[in-house]
Amino acid sequence: MNQKVSNSQHESRATRLEIYDGPLGPTTFTVMTMNLWGSNHWDERREGVAALMRARRPDVLCVQELTAWSRQVIDESLVGHRRAEGPHPGWERASNIWWRADLFECEGQGVEDIDELGDHRGLFWVRLRPLTGPDRDVVVATAHLTWQGDTAELHDLRNRRVPQARQICEHLDRLAAGGPVVFSADLNDVSPAQYAMAGRGFCDAWAALGQGMPATSPVPASLSYGGLWDVSKQLVRVATGFDVQFSKGAVRVRGAEVVDFYHLGRAVSDHFPVQATYTLGI
Repeated sequence: MNQKVSNSQHESRATRLEIYDGPLGPTTFTVMTMNLWGSNHWDERREGVAALMRARRPDVLCVQELTAWSRQVIDESLVGHRRAEGPHPGWERASNIWWRADLFECEGQGVEDIDELGDHRGLFWVRLRPLTGPDRDVVVATAHLTWQGDTAELHDLRNRRVPQARQICEHLDRLAAGGPVVFSADLNDVSPAQYAMAGRGFCDAWAALGQGMPATSPVPASLSYGGLWDVSKQLVRVATGFDVQFSKGAVRVRGAEVVDFYHLGRAVSDHFPVQATYTLGI
């Protein structure tokens, strides 16, 4: 006999939040995620990116659309931070992760394949050990999922982000082995990929705080640079919450915000950064 499941039951299972509610340790830290907009209008934005880093000084910084030029500016601006480096070209041309050297020590790093269509992209991760507090590592990772307007996706209209999100969950579960994880990304998606991650126990920062997901892209002022956004395209006419942070395991979200930052009245990227505060569990 077939058992019928109501829509409300389906919804309850899909949206059940996995929020750590155990004891907290002394290690509290901020994580910022930012899509750096590649080399677009870099000469006009260089000082703005530097000003943002100096003003916010996140304990951990995860970026997408990195270039050699933006990496150098961040290195110079985040004095006292370290970052991942290695032979994979994506550490310079796609994503990277910075952390405060007086707060964390890096125990490992890597890049995992997630069938991303962009050059040198993947799941970039580091394993950080707090220098004070409980002896508990935290895996911090970032990725940039395939854009909805990618030529291949427009050809067959197949969503690449859901299978990519599922692969990310598998990699992070393996890497963390039950320990705490913080994952930040430009998901280029506003629902299917998030549901895929929620189904594996990853909770986005906004949901953990009981908030709705705010829009992060496109930054309205970025249109003033001109020449890049075609307002006739539906994909860029609606502001969306592409930039996200998820966590899992013994780590608690304490706050989150979209960083509404401008330098001399100009946007520093076409995406707003997102910064969240976490405390590791014991």
